[in-house]
Amino acid sequence: LVPARLRLTVGTKVEDLEFGGWDLEPSTRLAWLPGERQVLWGAISRALRAPSRIDVDYHIPVTPPFAVAGGPDFRSEKLVAYELGYRVAPTAALSMSLAAFYNHYDELYSVESQTSSTVYPYTIQNGAAGQSYGTELSAEYQPTESWRLRAGYTWNRKDLWSRPGHDVLASVLASLGNDPRNQAALQSMFDLR
Repeated sequence: LVPARLRLTVGTKVEDLEFGGWDLEPSTRLAWLPGERQVLWGAISRALRAPSRIDVDYHIPVTPPFAVAGGPDFRSEKLVAYELGYRVAPTAALSMSLAAFYNHYDELYSVESQTSSTVYPYTIQNGAAGQSYGTELSAEYQPTESWRLRAGYTWNRKDLWSRPGHDVLASVLASLGNDPRNQAALQSMFDLR
């Protein structure tokens, strides 16, 4: 939009899903470069997890009466992600970044009781929804041309719930939200000639 200062990237992924037909995954990113060694950026993206054969045709046990059955109407799980970040490189060998994110999830995988069915007491559905948000801090230092050091820390909070009209098993909600709240990483990488 403004040479060497403001960049806009717009795109989409188009998929023809085996279970669900055509779907779009658009993304828009805006980057502002206030100085030669820094960038402030933001993004909004939509992503999907397409249904698999297990989501649709799953049965435990494999012969009736089934305890859990796949959901023939299972649809893609949906995510809308919002990101905002800042990156600075005080020197050619050192860069640091700070980012914040908020994710909204809808029509997530769920296992739900079917009180009206004796053949399928539980079925797979799209009955969960939720949100996650957090921050990421990272740094990279390159002491030599072939050696790089990276460090990072992520704080993540996730909340999940049953969508209106659904009664998702509590154990399923707990397993969907089974992500660490804090993560740290330290890496040393060496390029072999």
